[in-house]
Amino acid sequence: MNNYALSEGTVDLDGDLTGMGEHTDFGIVTVLWADRVAGLQVLRSDGIWHDVEPLPGALLVNLGDLTARITDDRWMSTLHRVMPPIVDGRIRRRRSVAFFHDGNVDAVVSILPEYAGPEPYEPILIRDHIKAKLAGS
Repeated sequence: MNNYALSEGTVDLDGDLTGMGEHTDFGIVTVLWADRVAGLQVLRSDGIWHDVEPLPGALLVNLGDLTARITDDRWMSTLHRVMPPIVDGRIRRRRSVAFFHDGNVDAVVSILPEYAGPEPYEPILIRDHIKAKLAGS
């Protein structure tokens, strides 16, 4: 659980701040519960960051890099970032809970046959995929 419980008060911003810079999740899928305090943003095909506003009681689902890999990039992982919980110039408390499903680290993943294109990804152990992502490659 993430609990951004900073001391509430007025904030003077010094440049562009991000709570967590832009990234994709490297697993299969992420399920997220978040309160309605602004912060989560996704980059859409228009090249603009859009705020994500969860519906009351809803869960958010982000596809990860392994889903993109097994579908030969037909289902893309979600490029997203988290901005500081600042509303009307004041820090707000924001809470979220994320479940990251990365798969069994000993499993080999390969492109599903119905998605295979002319240059498919090579099969890879989930463990090796995660290591490569953590190493920044």
